[in-house]
Amino acid sequence: MNQNTDFQEWMEMCVKLNHINSFEYNEFTEHQLVGEGRFACVKSAMMNCDVKVALKSLKVDVVLEKDIIEKFVNELKLLRKVDFHPNINRFLGVTKEISSDDETSSDEENDISFDNSDIDSLTSDSDDKENMINILNDLVQLYSNKCKLGSSESDRNYENWFDYNMSNSRKFFIFLKKNTEIVEHHEFILGKFYQRGFGVKQNNAKYFKWMERGTRKDDKLAYFELSKCYFFGKGVNKDNGKAYELYNRSNRA
Repeated sequence: MNQNTDFQEWMEMCVKLNHINSFEYNEFTEHQLVGEGRFACVKSAMMNCDVKVALKSLKVDVVLEKDIIEKFVNELKLLRKVDFHPNINRFLGVTKEISSDDETSSDEENDISFDNSDIDSLTSDSDDKENMINILNDLVQLYSNKCKLGSSESDRNYENWFDYNMSNSRKFFIFLKKNTEIVEHHEFILGKFYQRGFGVKQNNAKYFKWMERGTRKDDKLAYFELSKCYFFGKGVNKDNGKAYELYNRSNRA
């Protein structure tokens, strides 16, 4: 069997058994190349906006020799044993870089692959469809109240919407993707679903993308969320100047 395949399977097993932590690649921003060799490269990056880390990446376009893989595995094992020491870089875990193909429309379709029977109970007639739209409109209103009032009650009401509808989260996501033309603020809502992992796998890149689409329609809620993307580096590199500009536009839209 190919050594690369063996190594990948070993790594996936370690993650599955919780021996190694796994992180989403879009949690890392501000990538800068530090050094590069024949089989690997090292980059510096910011994790969750405030922690500077080193990313060591094995190249996937070369066949890794057995001794290279063994050295890499031994390095991981050694780091796990000594990362408690203050003078040793801590080993946090592993991540998998997202290829450009992951942002194609086919990936969007993978998000909504389903059996029509999954949503029959909610969209079998016009009354059900209207009910779904009203519930989604409630989310938008609750978010608006949260932003305007900033009270603990408005925050709680907003969070309660997600808690109350969690059991039907996948159906809400599918319904929204299939009915974007009749749901107001659908870009904003989809962005929030991707941000929170509501009915779909959490994805900051798509959270950013849908909020950006919302700003093209001058949606002030999308402007505000997009400003947060730039401020915290969610799905995009941090840019406080851009964040401030978008925040101001959210008040004017």
